[in-house]
Formats: sequence, structure tokens, C-alpha cells
Amino acid sequence: MRWEKNKSKPGPGGPPTGGELAIHAGMQVNRAICRTEPYQSLLARHGYTADNLPTGKIIAVSRIADCCEVTPELVQQGWPGGNEYVFGNYAEGRYAWKLEEVVPLVHPISAKGRLGFWEYPVLEEEL
Repeated sequence: MRWEKNKSKPGPGGPPTGGELAIHAGMQVNRAICRTEPYQSLLARHGYTADNLPTGKIIAVSRIADCCEVTPELVQQGWPGGNEYVFGNYAEGRYAWKLEEVVPLVHPISAKGRLGFWEYPVLEEEL
């Protein structure tokens, strides 16, 4: 189970629960933060550094299992825990998507990103 993306509002036109979501890495990398902990250790665990992160590519596909509003009660219960809290903005009133079945692509797909949701067909052989 992963809570991946967080937003200030769920937004109209967002993907429905159970919908598929491709995860796109943007073009810009904050190299300075990638060289600090816990980011540097997590990147290294997966074979990455600040200088070799994939950019401008679809890097994984997943399924949206749920959308949850961040409340003080959830934060007091220790949610989200671990690195998820450090890596995201989980301020009260924001929303987080619970992603399941996250599958990294063997070969990331070059794709120009856009704001909001956009369609891109990921072929079975690209998984």
C-alpha cells in the first residue's frame, strides 16, 4: 500500500477510484535536496543519484484505490508514516490518493508531461 500523490483538493475530472494511473517524472530535479537525507539513501537503495534520475518519462503504472482527506485525526494516528510524510505535503485539508499495484516500467517511456490528468496509452509489452 502506498499513499503517493497529494493535492490541495481532489478536483473535478480526477481519475475515479479503481482507475489506472501512469506515474510521470517531470523534467526538473532538485539536485540539492536529492543529496540530503532521507532522499539520498532512498534513491541509492534503488540505484539512483541526483544525477541519474529518469526525467520526462512515464516510470510506473498503478491503480487508484482511494482518495482521502488529510485530517488531524489521521495525522495523530501516525498516518501517513515513514518516508511518505517526509516526501509529501500532508497538511490538514489536503488530499492523498492511495495507490496499489504500483508497477515500475522496465523501460521508462519518454513523454511530455502536462498539468492535470492526460491520456497516454501504456502498452502491455511496456510493463
